[in-house]
Amino acid sequence: MFSVAIIVPYRNRTAQLQMFVNYMHYFLQEQKVHYRLFIVEQSDRLPFNRAKMMNVGALVAMKMNYSCLILHDVDLLPLNLQNIYACSNKPRHMSSSIDTFR
Repeated sequence: MFSVAIIVPYRNRTAQLQMFVNYMHYFLQEQKVHYRLFIVEQSDRLPFNRAKMMNVGALVAMKMNYSCLILHDVDLLPLNLQNIYACSNKPRHMSSSIDTFR
């Protein structure tokens, strides 16, 4: 089993972030996944650059020797525990069973 880096770009959504982190800790512990959440916050006043935040998070995670990276949005929550947050030899789309909240 891989150690999983879950990279989450973030800015100005404190309530969503708190709900996301609490829910994901519960969800991933239920799956018995070895994971780390990387919350990458854009702190400047420029337009939100989601892709740049994901790239920064990926670089930080790879420097910490994570080879399994999952890019995630703060407003999407997984619903199905059978959709395991882990890497395999083939790419997978993780959004087959999610909930969007505001």
